[in-house]
Amino acid sequence: IEEIIAEASARIDEAIGDEEAIAAIVTEAKAAMDEVLVMEAYDEYVFNQALENSKREVESYYNALDFDSYTDDALATIAEYVSTAMAAINAAETVEEMHSIVDEFKSNVDSVEKITVTPPTSTPATSAPPAGQDIATIARI
Repeated sequence: IEEIIAEASARIDEAIGDEEAIAAIVTEAKAAMDEVLVMEAYDEYVFNQALENSKREVESYYNALDFDSYTDDALATIAEYVSTAMAAINAAETVEEMHSIVDEFKSNVDSVEKITVTPPTSTPATSAPPAGQDIATIARI
């Protein structure tokens, strides 16, 4: 916007005395500034959408885990990954950075060793986060 103003100001200085030319310069400058503001608002919208989508993706990935397949220590490690990812997403400055954080989170979770549990044959296995390990508690959202 500062560049647009500087350019318009220089053009106005050259057009002193020509009211029509000055009016046209002002109209062009206003349109150019409006376009910049619209693009900035769009970029902010895209960034905020990516922020929320990244958080949801971490949450969904966490909630889809089979919690019975992990030891308490492994679950504590995963909880730390969630907390770290959420904090990093909140601090991210670009959409690309958010995508990278989510990818790293998934990779970290996938690297946590699972235990082998054989569910009873008569009752289907259910899996829910252990007490105090729900996503809102871990991520403090």
